[in-house]
Amino acid sequence: MGRRELEWISRHQKEIKKYSGLWIAVWEDKIISIGKTAKEVLERARQKGIDNPHLTILPRKDEGMYIL
Repeated sequence: MGRRELEWISRHQKEIKKYSGLWIAVWEDKIISIGKTAKEVLERARQKGIDNPHLTILPRKDEGMYIL
């Protein structure tokens, strides 16, 4: 997971809010896949030729942000 992707996520909280409760894969400065499971999202990213994207689950609307 790269710093660039983490910074992008931080700067685009309003944009990604619509994906709350879902997993996203971010590569450089864009979301490349979205889904209900990390496995599903990673497989879709790999189908696009990206083997190691930044994966994160976005908190549901009733949850706060958390850091692992």
